[in-house]
Amino acid sequence: MLTDNLYLLAINTFVAIALFVAGVVAFIALGRGGLPETAGAPPHPERLKEPAFPQLRAEAKTYYLALIAIALLLQFIISPESHWGWIVVAVGVAALVIPWLSTTHAVYVCVAAAVPVVAVLVQRSEVAGMLLTVFGVIALGSLVREALRSNKIERERMYVVLILMFFSLLFWAFFEQAGSSVNNFTDRNVDRVMETRIIDESEIGTKLSITLTQEQLGYTNGHTMVLMNQLDDAHMAKAPTVQWTVSADDVGMGVAEEGGVIPATVFQSANPIFILIFGLVFSGLWGFLAARGWEPSAPLKFAAGLAQLGLGFAALWYGAATADARGMVWLGWLLLGYLLHTTGELCLSPVGLSMVTNLSPKRIVSTVMGAWFLATAFSNYLASMIAALTGVGGEGEEQIIPAPNETIDIYGDVFLKIAIAAGLSSLILFVLSPFLTRWMHMDKPFGEAAAHLDGEPPEGSDKGVSAQT
Repeated sequence: MLTDNLYLLAINTFVAIALFVAGVVAFIALGRGGLPETAGAPPHPERLKEPAFPQLRAEAKTYYLALIAIALLLQFIISPESHWGWIVVAVGVAALVIPWLSTTHAVYVCVAAAVPVVAVLVQRSEVAGMLLTVFGVIALGSLVREALRSNKIERERMYVVLILMFFSLLFWAFFEQAGSSVNNFTDRNVDRVMETRIIDESEIGTKLSITLTQEQLGYTNGHTMVLMNQLDDAHMAKAPTVQWTVSADDVGMGVAEEGGVIPATVFQSANPIFILIFGLVFSGLWGFLAARGWEPSAPLKFAAGLAQLGLGFAALWYGAATADARGMVWLGWLLLGYLLHTTGELCLSPVGLSMVTNLSPKRIVSTVMGAWFLATAFSNYLASMIAALTGVGGEGEEQIIPAPNETIDIYGDVFLKIAIAAGLSSLILFVLSPFLTRWMHMDKPFGEAAAHLDGEPPEGSDKGVSAQT
């Protein structure tokens, strides 16, 4: 029963209370009128009815039809068994009809044509990585060129954006291990079992009917060692109860009831729970510091976020280094790691988008914002490459997962390297912070007014708007 597990009961109770509070807040907000009707509306809605690319109408049909025909021919020659041709058809037809559509309908067609493309990218990570790299280089070159063409203040602010964009990419590449390597570490090496009793010497030679849990990993029942695969198969078959012959090696092994195990997936809620708890705390802290002129700059917040992320992985590494003889880690180290990751996220995440909006020249704010999200996408691809370093499955179709005492060092080594990389990145950013803060030109106007500056603001201009959040 779920209520037999005190940890699960506490977690679900907190989530229920948080959802209730969120519902009350939403009800109050809607009772006050909610968002105005104009919220999110385009500044010029009449333009959405105009043709998207009228200048392409004359030439589009011939060129697009020729390109589609050539692409299909090459596709069927190179790989006649694949479905890539249909993707080319979808994209090609979309390109063919777009010049004759309004802007609104062109958006719908482009989204529909993007579905098969995204499906391929999800299935083929190497293609996604290649495209992210190519578009990333193009975007970086475009932004650097735009920065070099700008005046001194805009140029230096763009340098700040690009530098912080790089450190943000590193942060999210490390942070996103929560859904991959850290989750696997939780499943395989974190002690999530509440034992009801411990086997002692008096039970040697007896047969017990026990529920197969994480406690039995690495132990031998007869001639078979219990590994993660057998444990997963038993629970998938809903037959976790086994007959266990107690040997001398089993003395000290824990025994638990079926409801005494916390699923590894439950710990994916640790981050949102910590955000609910500490989100208002950090918001109040920044407001308190800002009122006294002590609020740290955006670069310092980024550096603090990376430092806490590194400490979180250091906690996971220390937990792995102090694991017991079976390779099992105390649950507290995992929760401490998640807590530090979350506080790091609360330092860095809210700052990024506002920093891009404030520091980017108004004429290219949307472009820089797109580059920011492109960097975030690349960080997820990089996260998958880092997670691959923790692969512990054997070769072949069965992919046998070794006992916990054989996997613990693999996870510990990778977490230590991430902690060192995050710590060094934080240190570098702390050193750069004074220079980056100076380049932000906090005493100068932001937005369109900055385009006319190359030193002092023109007479009558509004003085600086804070770029801190």
